[in-house]
Amino acid sequence: MAYKLFHKYTNQKIIQRVKLRDIFYVIGGYLTILISNEILSTLNYTIYQRVQTSNNQVIESSLLSHNQLMVILLAINVIVLGPITEELVFRGILMHLFFKQNQLFFKVLLSALIFASAHGGDTIFGFLIYVVNGAVFAVVYLKTGKIQDTIALHFVNNIVAVSTILFL
Repeated sequence: MAYKLFHKYTNQKIIQRVKLRDIFYVIGGYLTILISNEILSTLNYTIYQRVQTSNNQVIESSLLSHNQLMVILLAINVIVLGPITEELVFRGILMHLFFKQNQLFFKVLLSALIFASAHGGDTIFGFLIYVVNGAVFAVVYLKTGKIQDTIALHFVNNIVAVSTILFL
């Protein structure tokens, strides 16, 4: 359903030819997310003594369960299905549904705020982590015009997070 709505509002294909510029934006976006998450996580710990967001705590406790099937299904959801669905909805649909073409700031802000709201955050810094991530995804989408780039960036972000939980 998300794909059909995305296609209706954008008339774009999800998969397009990958250019060096796309790779640059994915890497640059990921580095931006890493740096901002580190700063906001440090503030979150310093002020609220929270090591991670409530969303990540739920995912971590589920991934560390002893039920292997649950771990595999959750990992697939977090790494693959989540990024595809969320990017189609939060960037592909929302950014085309509201505001005019030249109102880029509002498109990014709305997309980032709704993305953060969907992920929750029990502190202001926990919430801001997701606002910044959503804004970075939105800017990458606006700069490249390709939803596959934000899906790839979201995929990289989530696979690193899941790998860190499972293997460290």
